[in-house]
Amino acid sequence: MNALSNKVLPGKIWLAIALVFVAVVLWGSPGSRECSIFADTDTNQSDFCFRLDLTIDNPAGGAIGSVTNYPVLFTIPSQNMINNGQMDPRHWDIKPTQGGFGSEVNLLAQDCACDSSKWWLVVPNLPDGESRTFRVYIGNGEQKRNQGIYFSGNELVRYGYDALFDGTDNMQVDIEIELTDGTLQTASLFDRWLTPNKGLKLDIADVASVLTLRAYANASTCDVAWDSNWTDTNVLFSYRFASAVGNDLFIDANGVNVAACDTDEPSITAAVGTFFDVGLGLDTAIVRTVAYFDAGTLVARYGFDSLAVSESTSADPTYTGIIDDYGPNNLDLSYTFTRSQGGLTPSIGALTLTTESAGASLPSDLLEIMGSTFLVDPFANTNENTNAFGYEMFDNAFDQIGAPRPMLWALFLGSIGLFLAILVFWFMNNVPLALFAAAMPLTWGSINGFLPMWWLILWVLLFVSAYGAQQWGEQS
Repeated sequence: MNALSNKVLPGKIWLAIALVFVAVVLWGSPGSRECSIFADTDTNQSDFCFRLDLTIDNPAGGAIGSVTNYPVLFTIPSQNMINNGQMDPRHWDIKPTQGGFGSEVNLLAQDCACDSSKWWLVVPNLPDGESRTFRVYIGNGEQKRNQGIYFSGNELVRYGYDALFDGTDNMQVDIEIELTDGTLQTASLFDRWLTPNKGLKLDIADVASVLTLRAYANASTCDVAWDSNWTDTNVLFSYRFASAVGNDLFIDANGVNVAACDTDEPSITAAVGTFFDVGLGLDTAIVRTVAYFDAGTLVARYGFDSLAVSESTSADPTYTGIIDDYGPNNLDLSYTFTRSQGGLTPSIGALTLTTESAGASLPSDLLEIMGSTFLVDPFANTNENTNAFGYEMFDNAFDQIGAPRPMLWALFLGSIGLFLAILVFWFMNNVPLALFAAAMPLTWGSINGFLPMWWLILWVLLFVSAYGAQQWGEQS
């Protein structure tokens, strides 16, 4: 039998089979992030690795009726995608769209430190009795999205009170905002205000039918008409007050002064005991950052990124939570969203690979089975694919042993490989083929993140060396 095997399948054919196997692994590992690691833009559909379809059904005669610019809540199994290397832990690499890749919609991702995250997707238009599907592209390190809280007139974001907010001179507050609609409204972008005329605030107001930014220093005001170029784009507005002879109250837009007024206010009255509010009464606007300075010293900074926003309670229609302060004083904001979801039916599609035609290259269950960052960096620590076949069987056992997991995986998979090698050598009497069989469990372990890839590299080198030694021995 051995002679027949060596006659029909000589060593060169076994080497060819091994090379084909390696090529298939390199080509067919859907967990590889090569599709995004070489992307230098976020402007093309092909720059993103994956896509996820989100659908909202609004049954006819439901409690919501027809709505526009309405936040809808999805619960996403994000930790699974993060563990499999398919999505950035901070949710920076996602792009939510509707009706085409270039038509981006607003999405607030939060609770990203949990097994599942909450996504508030703002639906531009959802008539009664209809449904809408949104396509979210995922997996591009160049995206680095700048998310924020969408205000629809039903949000309350504030800090209760702290004396650190009671500065009286040399005050500056920065707020980055995108007003998606230039319709007239009266609301506060931020305020630390005690009625009737104590404190500071920056309002957006209807002044004689003209949309206007209005800064307050006590009873004194400073106005600038809203520039249409500011609508539907991110603008960083700065409120500045510095008591001086002449102009002392200023509004800047993207670092350029657009309003300067002489108020003759000697200082801003401390509004003791009052809230610091963000977006009070604000509608059709996204607040992305807020930073509060007193005499040049940072008091609080809020970025509203996915790791900073976490839910505390949810009892429809009321959702409450915390927004972390990235400043030095831990002045975390609290939020209350009044956003009824009654009657709406959200559904989440399968995670699929993105192609130029936006078609699925592989079924989603295969993505879950082989989901590691295979072949990106041979020496990098990899995340274990918790959906791999047999994972749950060994996970608890490994935790109880207490030894390093890569070592346990190496011993376990190496033992299986040794058994296969002995079995193959027994029947084939071929050392390279036996080593090739021994490498198969290790290859499976590398693909799924249980072993670093350099284990597989060592086995490839050993295989080549053994094959070369065999060929040299036969020719000698």
